[in-house]
Amino acid sequence: EFRRVLFRSNKYIEILKSSMPDFNLYNHNFVWFEQDNIYAEVFEKGVGFTQSCGSGAIASACAVAIFKENIAQTIHINQPGGLLIVVLKNKKNKTFFIDQIGIAKKSFHGFLVID
Repeated sequence: EFRRVLFRSNKYIEILKSSMPDFNLYNHNFVWFEQDNIYAEVFEKGVGFTQSCGSGAIASACAVAIFKENIAQTIHINQPGGLLIVVLKNKKNKTFFIDQIGIAKKSFHGFLVID
């Protein structure tokens, strides 16, 4: 189960935007962790909050591994859209070989008509 925090509140996003003039130029990961489980929410430029982000999950796992010495090799990244598993191999000198495991879900179906 995904644990929501207050990051999805427009109030907090507006505070961040007012303190960072270039806020909308970047993607932002809001991350917290408990033992070997990482919880992440992603605010993508031009989109807003998304259900899941693969590159954001990898970045989150690497950041936590760099700052937390005894983290496991297999890390669970919990995002609103589901669980992604990131496996960090050879964590020497803050250099990683990375595997990402997750389930793809269809979230949209549509048609594009080009005249």
